[in-house]
Amino acid sequence: MTTTQQPTTPPPTFPKAVLRVALMTLFVGVLLFGASGDIYWLGAWIVFGLMILNVVSNIAIMAFLHPDLMLERMRWKEHANAKAWDKKIMPLMAVFGSLSILLVSALQHRFAPSLTAPWQLLVGTSLMLLGQMFGTWAVASNRFFSAIVRIQTDRGHVVIDHGPYAIVRHPGYAGAFLVYVGLPLLLGAWWAFVPSAFALGLLFYRTAREDQTLCEELDGYAAYTQRVRSRLFPGLW
Repeated sequence: MTTTQQPTTPPPTFPKAVLRVALMTLFVGVLLFGASGDIYWLGAWIVFGLMILNVVSNIAIMAFLHPDLMLERMRWKEHANAKAWDKKIMPLMAVFGSLSILLVSALQHRFAPSLTAPWQLLVGTSLMLLGQMFGTWAVASNRFFSAIVRIQTDRGHVVIDHGPYAIVRHPGYAGAFLVYVGLPLLLGAWWAFVPSAFALGLLFYRTAREDQTLCEELDGYAAYTQRVRSRLFPGLW
C-alpha cells in the first residue's frame, strides 16, 4: 500500500489546537454542573472524567503518531474539496450530539431528578468507555481521520484496512454510536434519549453518505468493502 512521509514534529498550530480542545472540555464541565446546579452529581463527574481521558488520549496520539492530523482537523472549513452536504451535517451533529444530550440531562437532573440505578451507571459507563476506546483506536490506526468528508489527495490518501478498520469500515462512528447510547444511561436522563435519537439518525445518514463517497472516489475502497462488509456493526449493517 502506498504511503507518504509523515512530519516528525507537531505543526506550529498544535498548541493552539490543544488550547481549543481544552476550552471545549472545560465548557462541557461548566454545562453539566452549571445547568444541573449540582456539583456533587456522580454521573456528571464520571462523564467529565471520561471525556478528559478521551481528549488527552487523542491529543497524545496525534502528537506522537500523526502530527499533521490535528492541522487537518482544525482546518476543515478551508478544504475546497470538502463535501458541501457534510459541512451542513457537522454543525448539526455538534449541536444535537453530545452537547444536547448533556444539556437535556443536566436540566432533567435539576428540575425532574430521578434516582440513577447502579446498573445504569455500570452499563452507561461501559458503553461510553468502550465507544471512546474504539474511536481512539481508529484515530491511532488512521492518519486520514479527518473531521470532514473529503478525499485527501494532498495528504496521499489511501485505504486504511488494519486495526478496527479490519472489523468495520467506520469505527469512529461505531464508537460515537456507543457514546450516544451510553450518555443518557450514565446520567440517568431518559429525556436525553430524544436528542440522542436525533444524533443517531444523523450518524447513520453521514455514515452512508461517506461510505458512498469513498466507494466512488477513493482508489481501492470498493475492493475494501468486499473484504470488510459491515459499515458499523459486524454482521448487521
